[in-house]
Amino acid sequence: MSDVPRTHATLRFAFGVTLALVACELLQWLPTFLAPVLVAVLLVNVPIRPPVKVAVGLIIIMAASALIAMVLSTALARSPLILFGVAAVVVFRSLYVIAEGRSPLAPLLLLICLTTIPVIALESSALAAAFAYSLVRATCLA
Repeated sequence: MSDVPRTHATLRFAFGVTLALVACELLQWLPTFLAPVLVAVLLVNVPIRPPVKVAVGLIIIMAASALIAMVLSTALARSPLILFGVAAVVVFRSLYVIAEGRSPLAPLLLLICLTTIPVIALESSALAAAFAYSLVRATCLA
């Protein structure tokens, strides 16, 4: 006996991630792994095809999260201990929101931004800005 819903979910997941990777390669977006990772996150956390309002909302949430991470990174770049302390507080607060049982998607996108952008910003603020832009662009594709 086959499990049709599980098969459909698996095929949708595989097709979505593969399509995002192929699109990133064809468009020559760097890093190419961002859109497939975000597609995987969205397909796991949003079981249905989101309407246009929800998709635009997710793009706005990712843009706001990337902006928050960039502002923190540029404001506290001279003191990395304080930067990672503030980031840790925001990360733990996001995890607490997820543990409360609320919708995990917005805190998850904030976690993605706050765990990557400050690390890159310590090396180069220009690279961090480019990576933040890539995250938003990948969310648009996802």
